Amino acid sequence: MSAGVLVIGAGRDVVEANPAAEELLGDRSEAFLVRLGRAVFVDRVVETEVSLPRPDGPRTLRTVISPTALPGGESGWLVVFDDVTELLASRRLTLYAQMARQVAHEVKNPLTPIQLAAQMILQASADNHPRLTGIVQENVAQIERQVKRLRTIASEFSLLGREELSDIENLELAALLQEVRSLYPSPDGRFTVGVETDPRLPVWASRNALLKILTNLVENARQAMSETGRVVLKGSIEDSRVIIEVHDEGPGIADEVEDRLFEPYFSTKSTGTGLGLVICRNLME
Repeated sequence: MSAGVLVIGAGRDVVEANPAAEELLGDRSEAFLVRLGRAVFVDRVVETEVSLPRPDGPRTLRTVISPTALPGGESGWLVVFDDVTELLASRRLTLYAQMARQVAHEVKNPLTPIQLAAQMILQASADNHPRLTGIVQENVAQIERQVKRLRTIASEFSLLGREELSDIENLELAALLQEVRSLYPSPDGRFTVGVETDPRLPVWASRNALLKILTNLVENARQAMSETGRVVLKGSIEDSRVIIEVHDEGPGIADEVEDRLFEPYFSTKSTGTGLGLVICRNLME
């Protein structure tokens, strides 16, 4: 079979590996298990993806971990994985083609009112219109609004297209969560953001990316709760990982929407580009 299979013992050691696993992992089986983390070895089936560095470039391994009984009655796990790097690359090319069409559409929308506003100003000036000053002010304001919209579109697409993060540094996550909370003051108490975290959570991460992700999730929660309710940002340590959770009191995600959350341009809101969660996922990856 083309899929790699590992049998893992209770001590998280490799008991057995099939030829496909040896071919896919080479001498990196230990690194593969480290990247999986201890949290996946539980008493239920877990599905995940692991990016594994290799001399020929990073490979993405789609992985399923399932508890099993080993000979002799010992508990263990069956790890089945496959290399989906080419498949994901093909899907990414398709996505980029869709993005290119959508960029053209998104940019075209603001350009039309900008052009009309400019023509209105020129016509009013040529006619020496009695309301020339007012017409100029109104149409310049329209141009400024549309330019701001174009700038937002450009910013969103630039974030979506990033291949790497250049600002990785040592951060104190607790301080970052407090910074997110400070962005949402609540003088009337209708919408509040709380922080529950260990005082020291050092992480190696991109500050700007985490701020973008967390504020996007808090903003989504605020809108889902109609700006009334509480969001709690939680930080904790689980094995060697720092876990960040965003809890809200909203209605939850409808079943028919859940599978489309990370689909570009899909949105349940009438505003925005429909790229917020797609960008968040891209930054996390």
